[in-house]
Amino acid sequence: MNITDILTLSDGNEYIIASKAEHEYKIYLLLVDINNNKNVKFCYLDNDEVVVVKKENLSEVLVLKLLRSMSKLADMIKDEENNE
Repeated sequence: MNITDILTLSDGNEYIIASKAEHEYKIYLLLVDINNNKNVKFCYLDNDEVVVVKKENLSEVLVLKLLRSMSKLADMIKDEENNE
């Protein structure tokens, strides 16, 4: 799974992978609902299954890694827009 891929979760909503980071031997994803950007999910991959994590169970280090990854994506998008 890659950043910008679209996933459909069991709630029936479609989410874009906005960020991806490795932390304590797991791959974590920050997902944003494509129809409601206030609907955000933190998840990890268990084989190819997406497992939602409760926000109160997230470590500060993991959140910072995900935000850094998302910042890099925003910079890439900005660069592409400037090159058009």
